[in-house]
Amino acid sequence: DPFADTDAFADTDVFAASGVAGSGFAASTQLPDVDANAVADKPGKGRSMQNEGGHDPSSWSARTQKMYAALGAAFDESNGAPLSYDSMATTTARRHKRRVVAGCFQELLFLTTHGLTELTQHAPYGDIIISKAPAFDSFVLAH
Repeated sequence: DPFADTDAFADTDVFAASGVAGSGFAASTQLPDVDANAVADKPGKGRSMQNEGGHDPSSWSARTQKMYAALGAAFDESNGAPLSYDSMATTTARRHKRRVVAGCFQELLFLTTHGLTELTQHAPYGDIIISKAPAFDSFVLAH
């Protein structure tokens, strides 16, 4: 990978360069360790990838459960206020940060597709604001 040593999210100026001020809560919660290049857990027999347990958290992949738990902690910290994805990405310090940010975004899209979160972006390359959808708090992860 020719870009293995580069980290597009290493500098907070990347987000400032977009010229768009974020309106989401700057949670101190880091993104969970969800690597975009890692193979996601496969759903069990009888489940298709298309319907990967959207309404049953016990059937979600470990990656999705990590993202949901991290968002839950961040929403608790913000008292339910919308979150800034850029702020969460900026506070995340890992060796393969670009992969983690991409993997978390993929899981965020899964959660949004299944009606648990809502995403807003006011300008191209601008901050992504994550809001709770009404169904977010109705799910409980098994521990």
